[in-house]
Amino acid sequence: MGCTSSQEQLSCSNEKETIKEESKEHCSVNAEVCIEHKASINDPRAKDKYKAVTNANTKEDSNSVNVVPWLYETECGFLLCDDKMSKEIEEAYQSNQVLYKLYKNNKGYEIDFMHMTLTDLSTGKVQTIKRNVLKINSTPKIKELPPLGSTEIVLSDKTFEHEEVKRLFDETMYGHYTSLKITKIINLYLKHFYNQKLQYISNEHKAKPKNMIKMLFHGTKRTDPKVIYDGTEGFNPKYSSKGVWGRGIYFSSSASFSCKRYAHSNRDVILACVITGKCYDYDTETNDNLIKPPNGYDSVRGYALNTDVFIIYDLYMAYPEYLLSFT
Repeated sequence: MGCTSSQEQLSCSNEKETIKEESKEHCSVNAEVCIEHKASINDPRAKDKYKAVTNANTKEDSNSVNVVPWLYETECGFLLCDDKMSKEIEEAYQSNQVLYKLYKNNKGYEIDFMHMTLTDLSTGKVQTIKRNVLKINSTPKIKELPPLGSTEIVLSDKTFEHEEVKRLFDETMYGHYTSLKITKIINLYLKHFYNQKLQYISNEHKAKPKNMIKMLFHGTKRTDPKVIYDGTEGFNPKYSSKGVWGRGIYFSSSASFSCKRYAHSNRDVILACVITGKCYDYDTETNDNLIKPPNGYDSVRGYALNTDVFIIYDLYMAYPEYLLSFT
């Protein structure tokens, strides 16, 4: 979307035309319809015409009132989207979606409401967008987000949940540790945006959410795991180092792979729910220039040291479900 000097600005009005009916002796006025006298009012054809124009005007007014102007940034500054586009974006925004795809002039765009960006899917160009609530007189809807911070619950070794997590850990770590503490992480803020992303990707692929995720291990190495599970961003690729499949967050299907190479303080790793979605399989081929998956894919899979490695490149694609502390 580029600069167009001829683009007209939106004008929103909350005023509605009212229909005045004074008496049977007087005119009833609505837009261009005038019913002049009692005989016309009693004429069924006049009533039908009156009703049709009234309904049409009411519908038109209601559409204009609901339009909240949205703007996108160009080299010339912020420009207004047209009515149709603004309405579509606003409906997606009001439904609390994190990501939304729209199509205009045979081009596809992805809107990220968390970061307020508009990405051209054909070129990858990213533009800032904003909601111009000052142009309307109604009070904007306020999104109620979950509280910040996390709660840590140490699982009893007698629970089924503990047994299941331990079973995953023991697939590659059995006999290589003496004790294991499993802490369940509850961060409602991170979970909220993770669920939004999961629902979005599931809808994109018309798949069940459970088929879009994998339970995978991640070692934070020098970073305290609490920085990830107690914050508002979780696994943020922006802070990751460049690897053989580019700059992303790397997860392993093997606890041993993460524990022996990347455990924090040689004792802590995270077991995460990772949205792999439609995964591009590089196998042993590498590509260290990646900053996002190939077009049409949500994640990348590679194979290294006899282990499946999965990489994500976007926020909220993974949720830190458990902290595993071993000695």
